Amino acid sequence: MDVRNKIVHGKTATDDDAVSALDSGLTILRALNALPKETNVVFHSGVNLFRDKDCLIPIANAKGVILETTSAGGMVKSFRIFPSTQIHFREGETVAWEWNMQNTWGQAWYKDPDNGVIKKAWDSSAEFVGRHLDAV
Repeated sequence: MDVRNKIVHGKTATDDDAVSALDSGLTILRALNALPKETNVVFHSGVNLFRDKDCLIPIANAKGVILETTSAGGMVKSFRIFPSTQIHFREGETVAWEWNMQNTWGQAWYKDPDNGVIKKAWDSSAEFVGRHLDAV
């Protein structure tokens, strides 16, 4: 903060000031990276979505992405489906938790790709756009 204040208020920051600020930033980054976080892996992509509970009226402008989510502690796994217009999803890849809040859908249903059972997808959802973690 001292380095920032010196620069913002027109004073000169020394090389030692810059190194100290960088060291503090790296310490904070390491602490954040050490926090447990949930992981989201693409389980199925390109799932057909429907506007009705009988799966007769397709949603033409999106496909479903089913994510296998593992809790931050690693003890709980769940499956969630989200709409997307993106086509980059590959099964087995870990993706970032990223959204396009400008693109949304109302209620939707889908047929589970593993057993064909009709399931409610969501009541409303924004578009999931999660990039592969290697691209983030």
